[in-house]
Amino acid sequence: MDEPSRQTVALRGGPVGEELDRVCLALPDRNLNKDCSAWSTFLSLLDDSTGRHKLFSLLSIAQVNSLRLLEEWWHWRCDDAKKADVVAFDRTMHLNRGDVTYNYHKLLYDLWLWEFNSYHEVVPHYQGNLEDALSFVRQNAATVAAGLRVGLAAYEAIRRAPDQENPVTLSDRNVVEKATEQPSSKKWSPYAQAHVENRLPACIDPCHWVGDQRFQKNYPYYLWDKEEKRTIHFDVDIPQYSVISHTWGRFRLKDQEVEIPGVQWRVPCLDPDQLFDVKFLPEILSNFPLPTRYLWLDLVCIPQDGRPLQDIEIGRQAGIFTTATFAVVWFNRLNGWEGLEAALMWSGIKYLSYDADDAFGTKQYLSQMSNEAMRPCGLTRPANSEIEGTPKAAWVFQDQNEETVTPDPWFTSLWTLQESCLRPDMVLCDKNWNILSLGEADTQFPILLDHIVALFESLGPLKLKVPASVHELLLLLNSSNLRTLLRMKPVDILILGDMRYCANTDRALAIMSALGATKWHDRRSNHNVDSRPEDLVLGKFQLQFLKECLRRFGAIMFATLNVYALDDTFYEAAKLDAATVTDLQGSLMPFSRGVLDPRYLHVLLVSVEDHPTVQNWSIQADGSVRMSEVCVMASIGDGNTRPIYVDVLPSRRKFRMDRTGMQQDELYDWMSSFRPDSDKYAVCLLRNMKNSLWGVLLERLHPGEDLFVNVGIWYTPEEQLHDHNSRCEFPTTVSVDWRVV
Repeated sequence: MDEPSRQTVALRGGPVGEELDRVCLALPDRNLNKDCSAWSTFLSLLDDSTGRHKLFSLLSIAQVNSLRLLEEWWHWRCDDAKKADVVAFDRTMHLNRGDVTYNYHKLLYDLWLWEFNSYHEVVPHYQGNLEDALSFVRQNAATVAAGLRVGLAAYEAIRRAPDQENPVTLSDRNVVEKATEQPSSKKWSPYAQAHVENRLPACIDPCHWVGDQRFQKNYPYYLWDKEEKRTIHFDVDIPQYSVISHTWGRFRLKDQEVEIPGVQWRVPCLDPDQLFDVKFLPEILSNFPLPTRYLWLDLVCIPQDGRPLQDIEIGRQAGIFTTATFAVVWFNRLNGWEGLEAALMWSGIKYLSYDADDAFGTKQYLSQMSNEAMRPCGLTRPANSEIEGTPKAAWVFQDQNEETVTPDPWFTSLWTLQESCLRPDMVLCDKNWNILSLGEADTQFPILLDHIVALFESLGPLKLKVPASVHELLLLLNSSNLRTLLRMKPVDILILGDMRYCANTDRALAIMSALGATKWHDRRSNHNVDSRPEDLVLGKFQLQFLKECLRRFGAIMFATLNVYALDDTFYEAAKLDAATVTDLQGSLMPFSRGVLDPRYLHVLLVSVEDHPTVQNWSIQADGSVRMSEVCVMASIGDGNTRPIYVDVLPSRRKFRMDRTGMQQDELYDWMSSFRPDSDKYAVCLLRNMKNSLWGVLLERLHPGEDLFVNVGIWYTPEEQLHDHNSRCEFPTTVSVDWRVV
């Protein structure tokens, strides 16, 4: 399989070109010429299977994926002819960026410059963090490349269609009614297998913050043998296996279990009217289409009887998912892909039509394809009274016909959020194991989860009315928060996970592996300590889990704002009553007590420097935060007469939570614009590498008491306060005894 070794280091790594000397030293038998350019040297290694494998073993996952993206671009048949001017000894590629029309070429050219030229040559006055910038450039390139792959697959499907007068109509396929029937042509083909085995990711390095936990000593204890139809334990030499992501917790039949031949524990019974009868799992899994004999499915690979191994396996989900050869989403309620395929065909052709020259002549197809794409995409169903497990589900939305719908449960499960973060490159299968793909037979191109996300990110805002299936898919990605999957940050997982369904009250179990925060769980398991609902902060997460997250991620944990509780009435009130304070409990936490309390995260960069005082802050069991020291940027009545301009949320012009961006304001004017007699402080959290300070705005709740609430977030635009070549210094530290509710 042509992909990064799962044993490579987890760090993102610097520019690939800077690894030339190290590669030459590590591969003396290759007779590499150091006098040649790094690019030509790496190309020669990529063209040889042995050299390719050795090269990948020396690079990080991000470096390997970036190099493979550039290789694809270099050899792409429609690439710009000017690339041919490059010779082995050149240090600069002679490609006029303005001459190419596809955004793909522009972004891949940018990536080439960053990887194989000094970044100071690319951005001469760049003062920011190189790792951040390079990561951003890499992800942009991976996203646009994945979107283009889907577009080309759609175009190829149209070009090969038998009915040339109406080439965009998808042929109707008989839906298999039983999971035990023989595979159809949409399940797997050698062409599809080659694509998946050599897949290029749309996410450059998923969950890189987890580090080596993803790969070391985290193999599954049990695997399912689909040929012998039984669970098997491997001590060493773990074979290739596929991991299956699905959701079932909300459909479990209470206090009902069943014995399944080949499984060493009783398996929970599921509602057969909603999912499937677990008694038939061996037969269902025997038809799994991907070419691995061994599978990992939680019901038959994690003990379900409470034995210690159950906790151990839950704690190493990161390793189980990332070391799998293939990852699959099993939509076990879905009867076919016709609607989603139509949506992707239209969207892929729409993306190709963005080319100014319309090189593929795709615009002529869009109107014809719109008719086919007017069907439902198939991933939603009408919302009913239960609304998928909660009285007010945050993910319910209205389709183009203004019907209230709810997504397939996979998109609303907390466990599947973790699994999609760990393996965005999942193959999608319906209940009968038909894979989502465009084209047939020798042109079958499987569409992976990350490629769907990349396609819609590459498309950008679709301003005009779009076909129903496309509209539905867009809303689905937004409501499930998968629209940001390719650029997910650790705190995003906490924020987004707050609005997902979890049958287990101990929600930390479902996302801790994707955060790399499992030590608290290991300690608890070693001492056989059971979780109690009263131990959960705001009824959501274990306190020790949150403390571990704070140690791992630092001040960014507090850089959020409750955009539900802080509405215009909050700022218009003359004083804060007890009920309002209760609603704001946990105002510094990246989650809330309710299910409809979205948080706004305002720190966009990864590489930041926390203010030292934050390491002394402590999260309390009631969701408040204790502070013994703070760094104060400004406060009401501090005597400062110099105006301080910041970008702030919410804007005092309307005091409404606008997630589209922050508004510039003068800090003292903002703090004085509501309840002017109350004490307010702009407290600094961190500094990014571009000389901006970031922080929160705290308001004292009662005169004479050191009890505060978070009422806003702010940052200092560097171009307004600091010279580009100077370093922004933190303000003065003050000793306090504060508690922020």
